[in-house]
Amino acid sequence: RSACRHGSGRGTRNLGDPDYLSWWAYSVRMAAITIVTMVMYEQTGEALFELAGYAPLAAVSLLDIFLVVRTVRAIAGTEICNEEGQRKF
Repeated sequence: RSACRHGSGRGTRNLGDPDYLSWWAYSVRMAAITIVTMVMYEQTGEALFELAGYAPLAAVSLLDIFLVVRTVRAIAGTEICNEEGQRKF
């Protein structure tokens, strides 16, 4: 029986904690804010929205890279998605 561990969603957690998977939800929200800001720039042509879109774009890009690396390492290290009772953390 597989035991894929998912984040509990209990507020912000340490990204080193096995419950860091809940940070994927924050990543999606940040991406949505980025998209909305860029669409606002496209619709209005206001330079403020263009500039305001770069900060969340950079933040969500860095967060996603970190989360992908951390998730792959967790799967490879059997911290998540392993047989129940076989966790290494």
